[in-house]
Amino acid sequence: TPQVNAEYINGIFGEGKNGVRDRAWLRFVSGHLDIETLKIGKTSVEMNVSKVDVNLLSMKVTQSMKNVVYSVYIVFSSSEEYIPKLSKCDCPNGWLFCSHTLA
Repeated sequence: TPQVNAEYINGIFGEGKNGVRDRAWLRFVSGHLDIETLKIGKTSVEMNVSKVDVNLLSMKVTQSMKNVVYSVYIVFSSSEEYIPKLSKCDCPNGWLFCSHTLA
């Protein structure tokens, strides 16, 4: 997986969305990520009529101030490129840019 920093995140999601970024940081530092549920695997998926090797990361993330747990799935190509159309979170914004995925 790539080194994730502000420049990398801006390259994927664009600049702005500071509220989402702030909530993601708070989830990270406040213990909302259940590291014991972290799973990492390698597999192949079909994209654009060809098979692509990918790295899949999944983890449970607790919603702030509620007793709801979301499953987050993040997919990177073997060349460390984030693949947004295969990555998701179970939350209502999970196919877009949510703080659970960013955390």
